[in-house]
Amino acid sequence: MISIADELTIVMRRIWQDHGRDGESFDAFLAAHMNPDREQMARRDAEASNREPGHLDDEDGYNCPRCLNRGNIWKAMQVGGHWQSVPERCDCWKVRASIRRMRASGLEGSLRKLSEFVAEEPWQKAMLVAAQRYLAFGVEAGGSLYLGGAVGSGKTMLGSAVCRELLYKGHEVRYMPWVTEAARLKAMAMDDEREEELAVYRRAEYLYIDDLFKPVPGQSGPTAADVRLAYDLINYRYINHLPMIVSSERYINELMDYDEATGSRLAEMCRGHVVNVGRGPGRNWRLRGLGEVV
Repeated sequence: MISIADELTIVMRRIWQDHGRDGESFDAFLAAHMNPDREQMARRDAEASNREPGHLDDEDGYNCPRCLNRGNIWKAMQVGGHWQSVPERCDCWKVRASIRRMRASGLEGSLRKLSEFVAEEPWQKAMLVAAQRYLAFGVEAGGSLYLGGAVGSGKTMLGSAVCRELLYKGHEVRYMPWVTEAARLKAMAMDDEREEELAVYRRAEYLYIDDLFKPVPGQSGPTAADVRLAYDLINYRYINHLPMIVSSERYINELMDYDEATGSRLAEMCRGHVVNVGRGPGRNWRLRGLGEVV
């Protein structure tokens, strides 16, 4: 199919020949006088394409004001010496990929809004306030969030809701279900493939570790391999100031009982944004200064 620009060129060539201008090269004339027009046409095409909305938000719920949910941004550039309107992938693909990974992990039903978290009991209200405070102040300061304590208290749902807020603000979040991923990573040989897998979790903009050091029946605590893996991830992110969201059935002080180096680093990262839900009616005095049991 011949473009409008090519059709115009053909017509102009005929007019040129009809006027007997054989002594001057039409191609030279075209190059000297029309190429700037081709550049402008490419820019106009790019601008027109960038005004067209896309529909990727229908799939993942994320609205990108930059590409209008097309997933690409059109730019005018020279390709093979010719000006063209060319699409480039928008940065929103990182966020969309995070959302899809979170959903594929089984958290789709948990990616609810923070406002959907039921906060009727005092301890539930304390959890919600901790999450809201983290989003309001901790994120900007580069801090991390720790949700620890009672089974079934809504830690995973609340952690996922925080991740949802981060995702829809344009951040990349990597979800790590500790039980399955720790087992998979420990089973891998110490080779380049394992390092690549670990690098994904080490370097993600935000890392959400769900159920860190989940208790195993008949086992008093995490294994040495568990501790080494947790230290690897947490220490890298601690050194490089990369934030985390962590949920665990362990209170944050209990992590230091298993490994002080790992626990103290995480405690420092989460300072001011720790909530521990009591497993019963009592309180744990060891958590004073790091987050009271609520």
